[in-house]
Formats: sequence, structure tokens, C-alpha cells
Amino acid sequence: MGALRGVPFQIMLYAGLFNVFGSIYSLDDLYGTKIYPVTNLMLRAILGAFGLFLFLVMTFYSGEMVWRERNLRMSEMLDALPVPTWVGWASKLCALGGILVAMLVAVMLTCIGFQAFNGYFNFELSLYLKGLFLVALPLFLFYAALCLFVQVTVNNKFLGWLVASLFYIAGFILPALRLEHHLYRFGTGPE
Repeated sequence: MGALRGVPFQIMLYAGLFNVFGSIYSLDDLYGTKIYPVTNLMLRAILGAFGLFLFLVMTFYSGEMVWRERNLRMSEMLDALPVPTWVGWASKLCALGGILVAMLVAVMLTCIGFQAFNGYFNFELSLYLKGLFLVALPLFLFYAALCLFVQVTVNNKFLGWLVASLFYIAGFILPALRLEHHLYRFGTGPE
């Protein structure tokens, strides 16, 4: 909960919401025809404009969570506790999942508010829940696990941020290099 009240989280959340708002605000017409802000268009705008900010938050907080004990010089004490190691890693992954859920709820409420402001009241909450929490959330949790793994194996917070970012960037660069097979690209699968 401390991460949700922290300044870095708030800055990245508001920047992401501002980006989504700019994206959905430009959806006022399609081929010269005025369109309603339907839920399908809102979900496309969210996944296109908010994904980068979700990844930035995961990358930043995975480094902060892994290195917090080391920076406070409490890592030896925590290692000596009679708790299995996987409990600490699972709690960090659950905390990242909680941060992701909070961000997805915030962007969903922003889009619903935008729809209501523009006079469209058929919100289709089931479509929001399916698109954000059944389709997008597992993919971002997969990236969160990758970010935690990279932070642990690289053993340097800043280099871990760079390596995790390279995985995300490679998702865009590899298809341009005609390396489109799913074995090359992290977090993708056949349709």
C-alpha cells in the first residue's frame, strides 16, 4: 500500500492516464463519421496507450522491491528467518500484481468517466473486466515475473532495469526484423 501512495507511482499513473485520455479524446470520428466512445474502442486505447506505463511501473517497482532489503542492510536478517525463500518472492509478485490491478482499475474508471461525459452510458462492465483482467492482466503479470527474475539474476538494480526494458523493446523490434516466431518474442503466443 505504501507504493500506491508514493510519488513515483502517482507520477507514472497520472502520466499514463493523461496518455490514455489523449488517445481516447482523438477517437471522436472515424473516416469523417462521428462515433460513440464504445467500450471496444476504450479497451483498444487502453492497451495501446497504457501498456508502456504499466511496464514502467513493473520495471521500477520490481527493482525497488528486490533491492529494498539490501539498501536498508536487512537482507541478512531476512535471509535468516525460518520462512521458505519462495514466500518472499511470491509476496513481491503479489505486490506487483496489486499495483497492476490498482492501475487497471484507475484506467477503467477514467474511461467510464470519459464515456459518461460524452453521453454514452452503455458501459459494458463485463467487457472491461474481461479485456483488462482476463486478457491483459495475465500478460502483465508474466512481465512482472520476468522483471523480478531479471533483478535477481543481474544483481544490479539499474542494469536490471535496462535488461528488463530490452525485453519489452525487443517485442517491437523483432517483428520489424522479420523475427516473428513466438519463441523469439517474450510473452506472445499463437492466436
